[in-house]
Amino acid sequence: MKKLLTTVFLAKTRTMMAMSLFTILALTSAYGQSTPQPVFFKVQFKFSAGGKTFPMGKYQINHEPKSEYVTVRDASGAITKLKVITLLARDAAAAPSRIVFDNVGDARFLSEVWMPGQDGLLVHSTEGSHRHESIENPS
Repeated sequence: MKKLLTTVFLAKTRTMMAMSLFTILALTSAYGQSTPQPVFFKVQFKFSAGGKTFPMGKYQINHEPKSEYVTVRDASGAITKLKVITLLARDAAAAPSRIVFDNVGDARFLSEVWMPGQDGLLVHSTEGSHRHESIENPS
């Protein structure tokens, strides 16, 4: 009887240790994931995004995976959220981070955002004739 109780006790102890270890590993991997870093771009012209007009300058762009918004922060710290229309398939795993503008005459509209390790994010679509103009992240 004593041997049976010892065996049951050891089995329960091992089960509890295994469950504790599993929980610790799951929490560590969930909280240990790196958060995406913002990407900085220097834009040499005024442009429109999300119904606003932005002057030339340095912009911080960020996108949290699975978020439906891209955030654009200007030099003053003001943040504009742009709704993601759809995802664009990344053409190569090592493709550089970049932002793409639809150029229509003298107007430029921020249309695509390409963050490190993510597919592209379409935030504006221009119908009709236009050119694309890209700015790569310098890092």
